[in-house]
Amino acid sequence: MNRSDGRGGLDTILAGARRCSVGAGWLAILAAALCVSCAGTTGPAGSAAGPPSVAVWDLEDYSPASGARPELAGILTGEVMRVFQSSPSFRLVERERLLLALEELRLGSGQLADESTRLRLGKMVGAAAMVFGGWLEAGGTGRLDLRLVDVETGRVLRSTERVFPSTELGRWIESARTAAEDLAGP
Repeated sequence: MNRSDGRGGLDTILAGARRCSVGAGWLAILAAALCVSCAGTTGPAGSAAGPPSVAVWDLEDYSPASGARPELAGILTGEVMRVFQSSPSFRLVERERLLLALEELRLGSGQLADESTRLRLGKMVGAAAMVFGGWLEAGGTGRLDLRLVDVETGRVLRSTERVFPSTELGRWIESARTAAEDLAGP
């Protein structure tokens, strides 16, 4: 069946999936992945539809006393997301899309420790690139590392780090902002 709206192939796939009794969640993911792949994007270098999409993964605590500052995960990740949201070079993938995909796939934390799994997840939600990173605090010094990774190849496109006195929350936030600006810059 050829349809002039370009959905003939999608309708055929969806009908076949229904006959095979595929769950509604997988069906939605399949349809979303198909729509993204048909959208004509060209990857992190750009696309005909505008700037590439980027998803920001939660930053991780690598401190020797891991968990001593649990509030930093949300604060630092939020600051990185804010920078990418305001960048004309990227379109930020909504956090809700990542969370819904995680919920649908029912991935455990062990599976999410694997970067290739996280990259596949990013690709499923339409991201051309993902931001990964972490921080550590030791002896009054903080360090923040970020990297921008191409979801197709797994290649690190850009990376940056910041080292700073860790006693003030403002220094943490400033470091997250400037590091994210390095990744999002021209």
